[in-house]
Amino acid sequence: MSQGCQSREIVQTRYCYNRNIWKAYWSPFGMANCKPVSTPLEVGKTFHKRTDVEEPCDVQVYQHAIGFLTCVSTATRPDTSAAVGTLSQYMSNPSKDHWMGVKRLLIDT
Repeated sequence: MSQGCQSREIVQTRYCYNRNIWKAYWSPFGMANCKPVSTPLEVGKTFHKRTDVEEPCDVQVYQHAIGFLTCVSTATRPDTSAAVGTLSQYMSNPSKDHWMGVKRLLIDT
């Protein structure tokens, strides 16, 4: 196994990914120097549709991040698929709260 590569056992499938490669993709989101977290989303966290009083998030950036996370979850991180699916429900009208969930997922990948 090459240096900088991590191996995880998920549903008896072994795969390897290189965090340094993903860091190149994180840079547009300002996430290049983040420390890893233990779970893709906060435990017990629920999301809801954005209301008029909540601050909106940049839709294009949010959609770009969800697209990236969808590729990552499909290719190398199937354990994040449920979290990506949850956050992708809000792609048309994301709030800052949804963006914080995406940022946490970016940290986890």
